[in-house]
Amino acid sequence: MAKANILFITSASRIGGAERVLIFMLKNLNKDLFSPAVLIPEEGILSDELSKLDVRIFKSKLIKKLNLLRMTFRIGRLKFYNPLTIGINAIFVTFYFLSSLVIIPAIMRRSKADIIHVNSEDIAVRSFLAASFVKKPVVFHVHSILKFTLEILILCWTIDMPFRTICVSNAARRPLLQWSKDIDRVKTVYNAADLSLFDGQPDADRLKQLSKSLKLDNLVVGIAGRFDPSKGHETFLDAASKVIGSIEDVSFLVVGSWVLDFEKPRIDFLKQYAKNLGLQDKVIFTGFIANVRDYYHLMDIVVVPSLEEPFALVPLEAMTCRRPVIGTNSGGTPELIKDGVNGILVPPKDPDALSRAIIGLLKDGNLRQRLSSEGRKIVEEFFNGERFIRDMESVYKEAAGLI
Repeated sequence: MAKANILFITSASRIGGAERVLIFMLKNLNKDLFSPAVLIPEEGILSDELSKLDVRIFKSKLIKKLNLLRMTFRIGRLKFYNPLTIGINAIFVTFYFLSSLVIIPAIMRRSKADIIHVNSEDIAVRSFLAASFVKKPVVFHVHSILKFTLEILILCWTIDMPFRTICVSNAARRPLLQWSKDIDRVKTVYNAADLSLFDGQPDADRLKQLSKSLKLDNLVVGIAGRFDPSKGHETFLDAASKVIGSIEDVSFLVVGSWVLDFEKPRIDFLKQYAKNLGLQDKVIFTGFIANVRDYYHLMDIVVVPSLEEPFALVPLEAMTCRRPVIGTNSGGTPELIKDGVNGILVPPKDPDALSRAIIGLLKDGNLRQRLSSEGRKIVEEFFNGERFIRDMESVYKEAAGLI
């Protein structure tokens, strides 16, 4: 059977959830059937990780997510649009759009791609059009719950161009079903935990040394992920300030950093936010951690307080490490967490409910153990990597005409 060349396209240079899913696919694809290549915008943490894999890497800054100039300004309570910055942004976006429609097809030809896998929503329309120029099928991987913006309006007009659109949850799939004329093209394939990274027993001495270096208390509550405002870090910190009123011997671990440029200022903002709440001695910010397995094992509870999570890797990974999880009852999280069975669900943006859940779990070791055990079982049965790779390879085989 002939190999199919797959060109993966992502607009990120750093590593967030979508990029970690991409790395997992590249590591586990059947290389007897598929030969992968990746198009990224520039050097960065992602390219460092990709260089460790057996993949070809192409780079073009034309696919990087754009940082546009602010198009409004305020005078008192009134907001005005600035025609100058609107015009500059229009020229900037038009240049990048048209230029990328030249470079992306060229890279598709250089990579001899048989299939295009689009891993970022903001590069989707350009990739669809570019693939149509070279007459290659597209697999569009949706990692977000798409909201109706001008950019998404353009995307929804072209949503039936891909051979298949793969959504990470039914919550992410529902908006697309409203826009698609061919709903059989839009499928749900749940993310999976990478057991090779998170399985097995941790090194007790390593954990003890790490806990000491971080100056952690006896109990640890943690959050992991990039600093997108939708991830609910403020809710986590607000809840932490309430928890320490009831439980003193507890630390709060914030693992992660920024991925997209607009998230970078939130590092200092969240540190100041914690300080304003009097948490400077209770909250530890670790920065970016490539392998978070040991950090999960430091946590007695893993919190995922997102406003609306499409289908996060963090709770999957935490469950694989047998950590109890508290998530929010919004987005795709309830498709993974069944309240009281393998985790706890609370409303988003509700620090009171979150703090009560944290306090209850910290005080009940038996409940933590039961949730951890059930979480691990659910990951093994429904969200394992073999199932995920099998489902994705089935889509690629169909797209390449291998079946």
